[in-house]
Amino acid sequence: MSLPAPPHTSAAAADVRSSPDIICLLILGLSWLAAIAVVGPRGEFPINDDWAYAVTVKALVQDHRLVFSDWIAANNLTSALWGSLFALVFGYSFETLRLSTLVAGLLGGAALYGWARQSGASPARSLMAAFCLMFNPFYVQLSFSFMTDVPFTAALTIAMALITRGALGGHGGATAGGWAAALFALLMRQVGMAIPLAHAVANIVTRRPTWRSMAWAVLPVIAFVAVQRGYARFLAETGRMPELFGTNSELMLQRLAGPLSVTIEGAAAFLLYLLLYLGLFLGPLTVMFAAPAFRRLGPAIKLRLGAVLLGATLLVTVTMLALGHPMPVWSNTLTESGLGVDGHGPRAPYLMWAALTLVGCLSGWSLLAALIVHCLRWREWPPAMRWSMLFAGSTALIIAAPIAITPLRFDRYLLPMLPCLIMLAVMGAGGGGELRRPARAGEVVFWLAMALTAAFSVLSTRDYMASRRVHDAAVSALIDQGIPSERIDAGWVLNGYRNFGRFGITRDPETWLLTPDYVVASRPAPGYDIIESRPVQRWLPWAVGRTPILVMRKRSVP
Repeated sequence: MSLPAPPHTSAAAADVRSSPDIICLLILGLSWLAAIAVVGPRGEFPINDDWAYAVTVKALVQDHRLVFSDWIAANNLTSALWGSLFALVFGYSFETLRLSTLVAGLLGGAALYGWARQSGASPARSLMAAFCLMFNPFYVQLSFSFMTDVPFTAALTIAMALITRGALGGHGGATAGGWAAALFALLMRQVGMAIPLAHAVANIVTRRPTWRSMAWAVLPVIAFVAVQRGYARFLAETGRMPELFGTNSELMLQRLAGPLSVTIEGAAAFLLYLLLYLGLFLGPLTVMFAAPAFRRLGPAIKLRLGAVLLGATLLVTVTMLALGHPMPVWSNTLTESGLGVDGHGPRAPYLMWAALTLVGCLSGWSLLAALIVHCLRWREWPPAMRWSMLFAGSTALIIAAPIAITPLRFDRYLLPMLPCLIMLAVMGAGGGGELRRPARAGEVVFWLAMALTAAFSVLSTRDYMASRRVHDAAVSALIDQGIPSERIDAGWVLNGYRNFGRFGITRDPETWLLTPDYVVASRPAPGYDIIESRPVQRWLPWAVGRTPILVMRKRSVP
């Protein structure tokens, strides 16, 4: 079943291999290679809990066995197969696994470019969309790991682009490829279920209710539920079920079973913080998305709306600063030092985070207001555009829903929402008409904001990787001296890499050590003497020449 695509959409999809497209894709690819060259992917170490995901690849390639670390909660099947493809060619190593993620990151950006083009966006606007995703701080930093976040986001983007192409143009091959990519995403992370659920919502809301249309809406959901349940049963019956498998679902159900006031309070805080993060990360697109929404409003309404947006921005910003909680408010990827799971390096200036809190608030409220205005004009949109925007928007909402409820929230969980929200901005920027080249003012604002974002993303990731190299070398030197890893507190990432499963409690990283006689960290530890200081070459302006990696020994240890 297909919807009649607008003429400009069909033309863009048919001409997707034109010279401007090839040039834009070359720019995208070369920019990604330049970022890789600046950051430097070398290093035989994990940077997050990717050590747990690497266990499966190592077992598949070296022992031809399918095993999973008890630390993982995701499905992790297709991500392990993806990494294994590279390991079979280049040999198993963290560098090889990092390469697999970097390739997935490039594919995700190219897929978003294609998705925007087939939705009728110009090559320039499509390139802007792809840059907004690929040079997002989370996307850059996690591309240098073997975490599932970037490969999953890439698979989701490919799936939605192809499913949309099939729905708008009746391309059977695109539809089949899209659902194959969606299945690939599901078997990587359970939240891949958002794709068939959002597809059902888009079909039920925008199509005439016939038996055929309802079946086409519901059958993918049933099929994906069956696959997920079958996979979980396979893990359980073969003894491969990780101890933490589905932990987020358990925590979400526990929260729902608790006091309703706690659930509502947590969800409200999540929505406010979500607005800040998305406002910051989608900030470069704000002018392009908001301008068409506000263009037809009367002068008086614009004035009142501007006053409301400014007031809401100042209220939230001043309150957060007064409470001592500016950005970043969540953890795991974006920290006070920049990017990195445990805040390696000196803290960035407070003024920078205060300014980013203000920018995130203003951009977030503006995007929300523009989205409301666009929704009020729902009937003015062509049917195909309504379906596309509902598909993208519903996917983002379904991904966000469980995060709003669960008490375990990592900032990187927001990443799969970004391609969907970027597409909403791109499609909304056309105001329901042809998505032409953006206005010059919007372009200038976008590229200035994008340049700053990309510089922060690349340089901060580069500093984090440099810090991890020195950190890992210091730990390896201690081990070479005969000191066992269970006596070295190297941070939970390297503690898990070397000690997980040998002793301790699975759910408690603090038990992955026996006696922490030595500490390797970027800051002094109370009760320990510094026995070595290893310099780190950092490039961020506030970090140059500061915060080496310290090797420390407990004072009671001879």
